[in-house]
Amino acid sequence: ELGCYGGGVLRGAPTPRIDRLAAEGKQLLNHNVEAQCTPSRSALLTGRHAIRSGTQAIPVAGGPDGLTQWEVTIAKALSDAGYATGMWGKWHLGSDPDHRSPVDFGFDEAVWCPRTADETFWPEQSYFPNGEVTAAPYAGEAKIPLHPQHIYSRKKGEKPEVIATYDFEFRALFDRKITEWASDFMTRAKGDGKPFFLYLPYTQVHIPPIPDPEYAGKTKRGNWGDILTQMDDFTGMILDKLEELGVTEDTIVAWVSDNGGDYDYRFPAIDPDPAGGQWKGFSGPWRGGLFTSLEGSNRTPCMIRGPGHISPGQVSNEMVHEVDLFTTLVKAGGGTVPGDRIIDGMDMTDFLLGDAEESGRETIVCLNGNRVQAVKWRQWKLHLFKQDDMYSTWVPYN
Repeated sequence: ELGCYGGGVLRGAPTPRIDRLAAEGKQLLNHNVEAQCTPSRSALLTGRHAIRSGTQAIPVAGGPDGLTQWEVTIAKALSDAGYATGMWGKWHLGSDPDHRSPVDFGFDEAVWCPRTADETFWPEQSYFPNGEVTAAPYAGEAKIPLHPQHIYSRKKGEKPEVIATYDFEFRALFDRKITEWASDFMTRAKGDGKPFFLYLPYTQVHIPPIPDPEYAGKTKRGNWGDILTQMDDFTGMILDKLEELGVTEDTIVAWVSDNGGDYDYRFPAIDPDPAGGQWKGFSGPWRGGLFTSLEGSNRTPCMIRGPGHISPGQVSNEMVHEVDLFTTLVKAGGGTVPGDRIIDGMDMTDFLLGDAEESGRETIVCLNGNRVQAVKWRQWKLHLFKQDDMYSTWVPYN
């Protein structure tokens, strides 16, 4: 969707601030992620393939969900090294705000939606039930309480607090709010003389794409174009805050996407459409998208800026997996990578945070749920199952 990856104005609006960020550091063309939202976020934060953490698939039907409680995240490792740590946005790594919130995994403070933005559709339906439902056969005959998804706020040592219902109205406002809260966090950390780790997973451009009121209609290219402009501007606000605080030269910025495009589409039933209008994701030249193990799912944008360490203007097709960011960033921050468990992430300090031309990675295992669906090795890719899109039944190749 981004200009620096061939999208931008062709997708409805230019993205000058994000494009400039890419030009100021290293832009990756072969950055790989997991096939779904939950496992991708788990892998990024723990440096381990999500199947090791019980987060290998998006949780559905009200069953237990969330990271294994003994997992060590980037936030935990850097908190132990003296960093202030904060998270604002989409969590999707545990619905229980008391035991599997961001604060339970190393963040000092957080405001988050536990799951996905799809659930903002629920309260808008006239038939949305109050009380309990069953989800047989997926979760047996158990009664499942069904209620709107909440937005939670919590600080270390305190109980979680519900601050909003995640509905269409709050969806439009959420990304601006988390940008402002994140900026305030950086200001407070700087005032306290502490280094900080900020995890800011924006909720847009996930469906439903409902722009902030200030951006609605701004591009005259529909909600998708409006949200590209919004996302670019909000990214710029964070970068401007770093400059205002005088910490740009001391800060590593990684801008990463967790999944390929959602190539499903929706046409508006009314105009204007409160559910976001028409959408269809875009993965550039790569086939497939979200929920598959095709390149359109696995390859996503990633750019890293570190003034004084990373020479600007670098573009690389070297193979990187998101788990490598865990190991590299923890070590860069002076933290300790756990030695009591398998860590899948490689230390790519010389490559990601320097000028080395080779990443050192030759192989990527493409997991999808509880199965190895494909394996990448150098310029080759072996597919063990056929799956063309998220609605296809995966079938083993004979």
